[in-house]
Amino acid sequence: MIQTTLQELTRFSTVHPRFQKAFAALQQLAAEPFVKGRHDIDGEQIFINAAEYDTKAPGDLLYAAHRKYIDVMLLLSGEEQIHVLPVSKLTNITAPYDDAGDALLAKEKQLSSVIQMEPGTVAILFPEDAHAPGMMTHQSCRVRKLIAKVMIESHK
Repeated sequence: MIQTTLQELTRFSTVHPRFQKAFAALQQLAAEPFVKGRHDIDGEQIFINAAEYDTKAPGDLLYAAHRKYIDVMLLLSGEEQIHVLPVSKLTNITAPYDDAGDALLAKEKQLSSVIQMEPGTVAILFPEDAHAPGMMTHQSCRVRKLIAKVMIESHK
């Protein structure tokens, strides 16, 4: 897990060979009018989902963990918390890993690390980082977010 800002994002370009291209696409989309949905950058290797939703109260948190993709989340507007637990600490798996959806789901009550997201904040979440985004900070609010999906390695 890495937490940074859009301005500092390029310092992490060498962490993964696809990050430079993904970060450039995030910066470009962030500067354009917001359009919800999928934005193709490099086929299944890199794409960006533009999401808009209302944050919710934490309660039982639904965590997702991926194996094929690294998530690079950029908050454009609003504020939210992303709760993060190591996959190895998940105890209540509600849906085992599904290769087609690239996700394992777990509902957890235990304490976790929290990333406080505000406009311009970036969270980079790796396969070992189960995450529950969309949690409200003080009260529910509408957020707009870009989520770059960066394939870890080529899958056939």
